[in-house]
Amino acid sequence: MRTRILLLILAITIIGCVAKPIYQENPKSENNMTSTEIPSRDNITKEKIRNYLNGTEIIYYDFRGKPVTYTITEKDIISIEKTIMEDKLVWKVRIGKGLAWDFFLDEQGNEIILKKQLFVT
Repeated sequence: MRTRILLLILAITIIGCVAKPIYQENPKSENNMTSTEIPSRDNITKEKIRNYLNGTEIIYYDFRGKPVTYTITEKDIISIEKTIMEDKLVWKVRIGKGLAWDFFLDEQGNEIILKKQLFVT
C-alpha cells in the first residue's frame, strides 16, 4: 500500500512537471530585444521609416482654405505595415488619429510615393 502511494505521488510529480507551461519572465516584443537577437530586415526598414518621417512637415488646408503645417512626431506614427500597390510591395504608414494621413513608401522605405489625407477640410 505504501509503495502504491509513493508511486502515485512520484507519477503525479513527474506528470505535473512535464505538463506545466513554461512562462517567460521577460516576454520579447519588437522594442524589447535581447542583445543576441539580430533585427529582421522588416524591423530595420520600419525603424528607418520612423526616423525618416519624424519631424516631417505636412501642409494641409483648413476649412477656410488657409495652409496649416503639421509636424510628424514619433507618437503620431500609429502603424507601419507592408501592402501591395499596383503590383509592388510598399509600406503603408498611418499618421495621426483624428487628423490622419496614410503615407505609402517604396519597398526600401526611402521615398514617399503617395500621401492620402483621411479627413475632409
